[in-house]
Amino acid sequence: DTGKTAVAGLFTLDGDKIRIDYDITAPEGVKTGGIMQDLIPVGGTKKQDIFKSGLWTRAANGGVPYEVRDEYMKEFKGKTQSLWLLVRGNHTWGGEWAEHLPVESAGEGKFKGETVFLVMPPGAAGFEAAAVNSARPLALRFSSDRDFNLWETGTPELKLEVSDTSGKPLSGVKLNVFAYDYDGKQVLDRSEELAFTPGERKSFAFPLPADARNIYFLEASVTLDGKEYFTRTNAALLPPHRYEHSDKSNIGIAAFFNEPSREAVFRLMQRIGVHYLRSGDSREAAKYGMLAFTHSNLSDKQPYDPAKDAAKLAKMIEKYEKQQNIGWEFGNEWNFGKKGEARERSAEVYASWVRAIRGAPGGDKLNLISLGLAGGDTEYLKAIAKNGGWPLLDGVALHPGRGNMTPDCLGNGWFYLGSIRNIRKTMDELGGDKPLYLTEVYACTQPNNWWVDSYRLAAENTLLTFLLGVAERAKAVEFYQMHNGIWADINGVNPKDREYDFGLLMRDNSPKPSVLAFAAAAEALDGAEFVRYVSIPGTKINGIEFQTPRGKMAVLYDRTDGYFFSKNTPDFVHKEPWVKAWKTETPHLFKSSLPEVAVVDPIGREKTLPVKNGEVSLILSGSPLIVYGLDL
Repeated sequence: DTGKTAVAGLFTLDGDKIRIDYDITAPEGVKTGGIMQDLIPVGGTKKQDIFKSGLWTRAANGGVPYEVRDEYMKEFKGKTQSLWLLVRGNHTWGGEWAEHLPVESAGEGKFKGETVFLVMPPGAAGFEAAAVNSARPLALRFSSDRDFNLWETGTPELKLEVSDTSGKPLSGVKLNVFAYDYDGKQVLDRSEELAFTPGERKSFAFPLPADARNIYFLEASVTLDGKEYFTRTNAALLPPHRYEHSDKSNIGIAAFFNEPSREAVFRLMQRIGVHYLRSGDSREAAKYGMLAFTHSNLSDKQPYDPAKDAAKLAKMIEKYEKQQNIGWEFGNEWNFGKKGEARERSAEVYASWVRAIRGAPGGDKLNLISLGLAGGDTEYLKAIAKNGGWPLLDGVALHPGRGNMTPDCLGNGWFYLGSIRNIRKTMDELGGDKPLYLTEVYACTQPNNWWVDSYRLAAENTLLTFLLGVAERAKAVEFYQMHNGIWADINGVNPKDREYDFGLLMRDNSPKPSVLAFAAAAEALDGAEFVRYVSIPGTKINGIEFQTPRGKMAVLYDRTDGYFFSKNTPDFVHKEPWVKAWKTETPHLFKSSLPEVAVVDPIGREKTLPVKNGEVSLILSGSPLIVYGLDL
């Protein structure tokens, strides 16, 4: 309305792209960071959801391959062609009618912006459009007819599609496909030479071995003129299971996305034994035998102000009551990175809110749980108590972050068991042991990061995390999280941010070994009660013993190789998931009065071993092994 803002657009047809170059004049004081452009679908055109393309890349030093961000795109689907918008701005700023237009300075009061559409034939898929956009001559994708590439039984079958995206005939294309199972056995090895007509899409079916329970790691690559393009996925067999004692379970999920659908995710969570949702509606969760907490977070900059915050607080309490939640985790990691005066101030603000919650209508009836403490920060908990908050809390929430060590490793800082023990000790000092809620537990798998788990170690550590959670009497143990990605970039790609790799599922929603380990833990702990910790004198063998409906169960592991599975070295890389993680494997003799014992590996595969003369030989390593039937 100043009359001084002007926009001009130059539309150009550039091969298979339509470009709009914007010249914008905006006087000083006009904000240009949030410019939106209206995009109105007309003539039967339909706008589709965003497609996020990742390009599989080899690690330079021979580590585990990973995806880098390729292109984010939105399709406007027409009858004779489709236009794929290249989303170069903030992809979360958009909707049915508008998209964010990023601009850059072009001199005083002047700015430039660009919008690009890729023109594709109707029926072209996102993986093909991304390849055309980047001038890659070939495109590949795996898919299956099963959610999460999970089968209950039978022979898993993956579909591979390979497309000519060069715009011309291709010949001499070399295709290679392989797959390994969890034991490192190669179960698929296929090579052939292909030829394509322009735009041709070829499909291949790859059956995998039938098994009771297993996971397969697949890769397909095509090579043309010495240049390789490849893709990866996983598939697994996970048989049905009925949980008999879910009401006693402390196993939960901290977060999930509705991918590929909300119903599919709930069915998967039901199968792997989820009992608690960190945040949700118990009326919905009850349909799947689950219970839901609620979780909310605010800034810790200002204490509770009745004049400004009463309505907000009343709305949060109303939500708790309406959703029939069983607990309220109020706040999230306010302590992270805070020390000294900053810590004291934050805890003072927190206590002001806790007092307000308890004093509000209905607040006295809530099951109020503390903010999720980032790590075993005992000083922050003491600061809450110092400000009068401790007697008002019904429980303590903890996020026992973990670095490059096993969950059973003790220590101060980012140690799982160490954090739990330290918080327990502090609770005792403050006058009483309150329920402990582990509302975020982790097994991050950012490829080739020495601080986090490999895909295989994540499975082992997920299993041990839940076993220790029962042994340490945690009221809830909630894994963060179901899917790879972050809330601001669901299904997104960012290999430099480990927040994208906390899921039980890969970015394509296929299973990591972790998801099978999660199920294995839930199955083993169904109705289990902690008996004692175990250590074998004269060895490095440690473990935990439980009483279960099927008898005594022990989980054993040999710490000969130590508790730390990696070092911060310039050449560090992770091993492939089908390669064993620990160097030392040693046979040990154990007593048993049974004719045979049952052993279960970290992904839940069970087998029996014969007992001879009252003894059975078990091969142990740093990987936890579940055993039924030992006389310890």
